[in-house]
Amino acid sequence: YLETVRGKGGGMRLGLAPEQIVLGRVIRHTEGDISLVECFGSDSDCRIQPACRLRAVLAEALAGMFLVLDGYTLADLLQQPQALEALIGCESQVAV
Repeated sequence: YLETVRGKGGGMRLGLAPEQIVLGRVIRHTEGDISLVECFGSDSDCRIQPACRLRAVLAEALAGMFLVLDGYTLADLLQQPQALEALIGCESQVAV
């Protein structure tokens, strides 16, 4: 998702166009194992896990969250760059 450039004027830049960077994919890639609760892990030793219905509900909620995130790209978040720039006090150096 990111590229680094060495030397004078170097830094970091996007490795793909913002329209190609899907939010759900980025979160899955950067966060690794996403467990809402400890019992989602393979090493869980919860005594009620075999009968627990909350686990299935939370798994469905997590799937729903990623379904929504997969419908958005970085470009969707950058639709008003001037407002973001004003809030964080910088000017965009994005080359389009």
